[in-house]
Amino acid sequence: MKSSNDAIRDRVIRTVRELLRRHGLKGWNMDDLAREAGLAKNTLYKIIGSKESLLEQAILSKMRDDHAHIETIIQEEQDYMTAVARMTECFADLVKNNFDYVIPSIFLEYPDIEKNVRNSRKEILTSLSAFIERGVEIGLVRDDMPPDFIIDLLEGIVLHYYRTGLTGDRFEMSFQCAMDCLVHGLKKRENGLR
Repeated sequence: MKSSNDAIRDRVIRTVRELLRRHGLKGWNMDDLAREAGLAKNTLYKIIGSKESLLEQAILSKMRDDHAHIETIIQEEQDYMTAVARMTECFADLVKNNFDYVIPSIFLEYPDIEKNVRNSRKEILTSLSAFIERGVEIGLVRDDMPPDFIIDLLEGIVLHYYRTGLTGDRFEMSFQCAMDCLVHGLKKRENGLR
């Protein structure tokens, strides 16, 4: 029975992630979730408990998936610049298919969720920081900018594109252009020229 409940819980969490992506925090309710997940509402409450717990699980599962995707790229790619190109594509997909834009409103409504999310976020940032440091060590990334600053720049670009409302090709082109500018600006120049 436990594995059946786990499978249902996973389906519900995936459904919540999709509802958050499409409608934000306020654009759906538990009736919508039950219908889209194909469950009776009372079954839904037995499996998930509170909406707060469900939202936390949805955010943390998305972060785990994103972290795993980033780690896969880091581990698979021997060529640093190929890994950078793949990560740029990955970030575009994460922004385009994500619900992170609603996380601040979730924190306002459910402040207890923020601590666990911030702890999970640290794991992702540690991986990115180590990747940037590797680029510095092999001479491909400028050494005059700390990894934390570079991550702040990346997060600034991501946050900006959450807010633009761009979609489709316009989003892809604009986001890719911003990422290309970031990557180009971070490359170490020949003869130490910046």
